[in-house]
Amino acid sequence: MNRSSADRLLSANGLDESKPYLLLAPWASAQARTYPAERFAVAARDLSRHAGLRVVVTGSTKDVAGSGEMLNVLDGRAVNLVGMTTVGELAALVKSAKLVLTCNSSAMHLADAFRVPAIVLYSGTDCESQWRPRVAPCALLRRATPCSPCYAFTCPNHLECLDIPPDEVLEAGIKLLEGTFGKTEDERLGS
Repeated sequence: MNRSSADRLLSANGLDESKPYLLLAPWASAQARTYPAERFAVAARDLSRHAGLRVVVTGSTKDVAGSGEMLNVLDGRAVNLVGMTTVGELAALVKSAKLVLTCNSSAMHLADAFRVPAIVLYSGTDCESQWRPRVAPCALLRRATPCSPCYAFTCPNHLECLDIPPDEVLEAGIKLLEGTFGKTEDERLGS
């Protein structure tokens, strides 16, 4: 893990490394595991506005070409680190994030390892019980579909399992930040 290098990246891109941020890691290794980019951007923007967090966007060099539209939707709230981080820097960025917004990807596993709250748009490609986060507070969002688990790299069904409106992502994020995600009404009220 390379904390000092990650801090330099944040600082060079106008973000005080001591300020809390939402880490957005929107891409996965397979199309069938990737929530639509525009929806990711809308959810991140709305969550950023609600919580007063800047958004740090990460991805690999292959994701650079697809990042422009997403960054436009984030309307100046984002620090663009797409294609600029090593695995060690990504790990340091995840560890310091207030919240991680991602799909079934390395960022999900890093958030779980560091116990960082995460919203995961989890497709039906894999068995949820096998790959889901185990220790971090996590909102695992997906739609149940008859084709799951499909183990496909490309979805022939228009990603029905990821048909999650951005407002549901926002709601899950608010609850994670408040520490109330997954709790009953009585637990939330302290009864």
